[in-house]
Amino acid sequence: MGPLQETLVKILYPNVADDAATVKELIGRFEGKQGLYALQNGPGFTRRTLMPPLHRLAPRALAFADKYEADA
Repeated sequence: MGPLQETLVKILYPNVADDAATVKELIGRFEGKQGLYALQNGPGFTRRTLMPPLHRLAPRALAFADKYEADA
């Protein structure tokens, strides 16, 4: 199943190259430092919401995006 994973990802997620590039850019902004990598998935800071809702990126997804190379 391991060698088939990248082929399956390309079929199931046709925009995987764009998504991987976005995650690589996110990692690059923090120079690869360890920590919490998350995307904000709701309204920002307000009086009612002092911390915006976050969707944590799985370590597996971070590793996949970091190693992903798009076909030329």
